[in-house]
Amino acid sequence: TVSQTSLDSFHNLKCLQTPTIRAPPVDPCYNYNILDDLWRATNNQHSSQIMCDSWVSWNGWYRLFIQGQGIQMPDICVDELSCGTHAPLWLNGGHPRVEDGVVTRDVCGHWDNNCCYFQSNPIKVKACPGGYYVYEFVSPSTCHLAYCADVRDRCSELSCSEDEWCGKKSGVYGCLCNDDQPRPQANGTHFIYSNFILGTPRSEGLISREKILKLSFSCVYPQTQTLSMNVEINPLERTLPAGEGRYQVRMIPYEDDEFTRPFTGKVDAELDQKMNVEVRVEGVDSRQFSLVMETCWATPLIVFQFKQFDLLIVIVNILGCPNPNDDTVELLQNGVSTSSRFSFRMFIFTANSTKLYLHCAVHLCLLKMLPLMSMVVRFVVCWTLCALLYVSCLSNDIYQGFTQLDFLFSL
Repeated sequence: TVSQTSLDSFHNLKCLQTPTIRAPPVDPCYNYNILDDLWRATNNQHSSQIMCDSWVSWNGWYRLFIQGQGIQMPDICVDELSCGTHAPLWLNGGHPRVEDGVVTRDVCGHWDNNCCYFQSNPIKVKACPGGYYVYEFVSPSTCHLAYCADVRDRCSELSCSEDEWCGKKSGVYGCLCNDDQPRPQANGTHFIYSNFILGTPRSEGLISREKILKLSFSCVYPQTQTLSMNVEINPLERTLPAGEGRYQVRMIPYEDDEFTRPFTGKVDAELDQKMNVEVRVEGVDSRQFSLVMETCWATPLIVFQFKQFDLLIVIVNILGCPNPNDDTVELLQNGVSTSSRFSFRMFIFTANSTKLYLHCAVHLCLLKMLPLMSMVVRFVVCWTLCALLYVSCLSNDIYQGFTQLDFLFSL
């Protein structure tokens, strides 16, 4: 049996939740794998055994060692057939600083006299406080490519003076001034180098009353200079030869609203069927010229001067707008490119005619975009009015300067 007091004490207990403890992120500077293959050294050239890092199962971060000495990847181009492979991989973009944290760098493989012939998969790099680097290597893009360990003596390639020492600053090797040497100063307009010449007393005794020579001097170099070229420059003007060009204007009917299926041959059309028509100019530079339909009309005979029905009419003598007497006509595109488009619904002339001929008056314009009143489409204002072309449509045959197309009706 359980006493009432025990039950009350049990109910008064509060459940304590176990707190979730998140482990801090592991710093790769102190948690890395060691990569110490001797064949990765940059001085291992023309090896009989060709290696490929695509065969390696990479996992995590790595630090390079060669014979127990910490090494970094080369960040300049490495000779072909080095590092025990065909195309040695080097770090493109330089090594980061400690304060940069983890960065991503491109990796290049040298081949066929091209330092970046192979652009391998990027890797992550981090500079560590101890003056070394760790890398998160991944499989290269192909074979035979392998990561290099740079064992070249950068200081031997430099000629430092006796007052300088070879060292690395911001990831770049160079000749650095000794700490006890004076350094140039800058005041915003000039570099100033100051020093002095100190004489040595000639007395060999314990004391001397001769003055010691101390001659101070400074050199000032302007930060900005103006240079003049002593060679006369004569600009040459060349005039392009003038001549005549040829271009072709076509009128094409389409079955669909997307203008992807043109009619071929003779066109059979139902009355009141929507017809999509494109007028296109070919043989001109589409970046400089556009085609403008000024007006379009239909006739029952092939002669364009015959009594007509206007589809597009001239508004303020600039370009065509749909005939207000026919609300089935839509101007879809005009003056914005080398093709203009409109649509209408098929009709017949009442004077016992079963054919319909379309005609358009068009001209070419230099491109200069301009909004026109309430129309959404931007049209072209002509700077130079070219020859006015009267274009008709009948199976692309030339007839008295017109192309023509026959429309037959199914009643």
